Amino acid sequence: MVSLRSFSLFDPFGASDLSKLESLCQKRALAAGETLFFEGDSATALYIIASGEIEISRCRNGDTSRIAILSTSDTVGEMAFFDPAGARGLRNADARALTDVVLIVILADALAALGTDEPMLVRRLESIIRERKNREPS
Repeated sequence: MVSLRSFSLFDPFGASDLSKLESLCQKRALAAGETLFFEGDSATALYIIASGEIEISRCRNGDTSRIAILSTSDTVGEMAFFDPAGARGLRNADARALTDVVLIVILADALAALGTDEPMLVRRLESIIRERKNREPS
């Protein structure tokens, strides 16, 4: 099982809730240069970077622009789940590993199932992720 205790994102959660979230998690590794997802792909998971760096970028009119570089403890792909202004279920940017990366993966179906059984837990996770994203510099 994956341990989430070392990530500050999960500090507000008690042992019982943390255990429920950990039961949903898997690990995935990416080699430097490997693409995690492309803009327009279906969102099948939310990711937490355990180690490494991921570049988020968009291509418009043939020009690629870097939006962000994310690293350890950052979430990736959450916008497709939690952004009411975004196209729910579709990726709004590309994500590519700049270095070798280890990710913690929470599959969308598992998160949805947990939301049925534990709606307050999922809403709390959503709220914490939104709050963290709102504090990040643009």
